[in-house]
Amino acid sequence: MRRFCLILFLFSFSLQGQLSQGLIAEKVATYISLYQQRDNFDGFLGLYSENMVLEDMITGYRLEGREQFAAFFNWPDTRFEKRAANTLIIQSQAIQGNMAVLQGYFTPFSWDSTEVEAMQFTTILYFNDKGEIVRHVDWINYPNDLIDYEKRANTNTWLTKE
Repeated sequence: MRRFCLILFLFSFSLQGQLSQGLIAEKVATYISLYQQRDNFDGFLGLYSENMVLEDMITGYRLEGREQFAAFFNWPDTRFEKRAANTLIIQSQAIQGNMAVLQGYFTPFSWDSTEVEAMQFTTILYFNDKGEIVRHVDWINYPNDLIDYEKRANTNTWLTKE
């Protein structure tokens, strides 16, 4: 009987991990769908923790909190115009533990009447136990005319000495 209880306990423990992976996979699917359509900003913001962090490794932007994130992403800004049905295409994704890695490209769009070409990206999303995104790391291949590489922030200053 003790052996049966131990096996049952171990089995239920392993299922908890699978449910967590299922939750992360569900959140990632929702993230992708909302981002592709880009018409439900409140739903998109709801995927993030209040105290989340965004790190854009190319521009050097580091924002803390959903409020700063919302102001930065600012989907309601009418200067943005979609040029394709989906604003991003996912070419590959991987989920391990509380982390998801997405690789793909943003489809062309217009910003304030300026045409912006497709841009490759890799995004890393970290989730808490509630399934909320707590850290969002972007590596985006911005066109040269969008980034002033001489003035961008140095992301190495984010490193902490251990």
